[in-house]
Amino acid sequence: MSASSTTGPRLQLAAVQVRRLSEATSLLVTSTGQELLVRAPAAGLLSLLQRCDGTASFHELAAGSAQPAVTLRLLDALVATGCVETADVEIRSCSAPPR
Repeated sequence: MSASSTTGPRLQLAAVQVRRLSEATSLLVTSTGQELLVRAPAAGLLSLLQRCDGTASFHELAAGSAQPAVTLRLLDALVATGCVETADVEIRSCSAPPR
């Protein structure tokens, strides 16, 4: 599959931390201090985030997930916080100063 495929823009992850709260719940903390409570084991969340390496689209990442709809909502939240961007634009970290 080429980078110009019709599966959508590729995603790139910036700096985030994952904290295990319980066996099934994690806290995702952005470098700006925003917190997202995620109903997912930390290991599963880390696995998903590691796949945000600029090679997969929203739908490709969701398709590899046990709960695609939940994964899409999480990715939308990460985009909203600025911690995930499409690889088609300049990548910046969550802590980058605004231009």
